[in-house]
Amino acid sequence: MQPIRFEKQRMLVITLFKIMMDHIIADALVAGESEYLEDKLSQLRKFEERIENWDLQGLVFLDYFTAVSIIEQIKQSQTVFF
Repeated sequence: MQPIRFEKQRMLVITLFKIMMDHIIADALVAGESEYLEDKLSQLRKFEERIENWDLQGLVFLDYFTAVSIIEQIKQSQTVFF
């Protein structure tokens, strides 16, 4: 019984990730919903070993969000000094 449950969970995670990559991410980024995306991708990260090409898709976006956050922190710290 456990292998069937595991397979269903794996397929659900893969399907959710594919829907995000194919339909949600581009629209959400254009709409400025990066926090929403970061949250949802962070939740999927715990399943990264089950998601094909996670490191080329999901992880890239998470790294992008981290970089944007760091850049914003640097900008804010620079405006404090000037």
